[in-house]
Amino acid sequence: MDALDVANRYFAAWNRRDSSAVAAIFPEDGTYSDPTIPGAIRGGAIAEYAAGLFAAFPDLSFEILHAAPTTDTRVAPSGSCTAEIPALCRARRRRAGR
Repeated sequence: MDALDVANRYFAAWNRRDSSAVAAIFPEDGTYSDPTIPGAIRGGAIAEYAAGLFAAFPDLSFEILHAAPTTDTRVAPSGSCTAEIPALCRARRRRAGR
């Protein structure tokens, strides 16, 4: 499986809103980082975090806009934020320039 296959599986899991599948993409020692959390998370914490994002962003989805065999890959998230996790919503809006 190449990197694009992994990326497609990863974002398909996000788009299905399947937090267990999102976490399963990561190897046992793999970590997930997001600028809105204080540090990297692993294992079950990835699934819990994804589930929290699904609750905060009920229509969250991702679309791979451009993929290349280099680091020049672009992904566009979209979705609206609920008030369930207001600090997370504010952080996302700041990063989006809104």
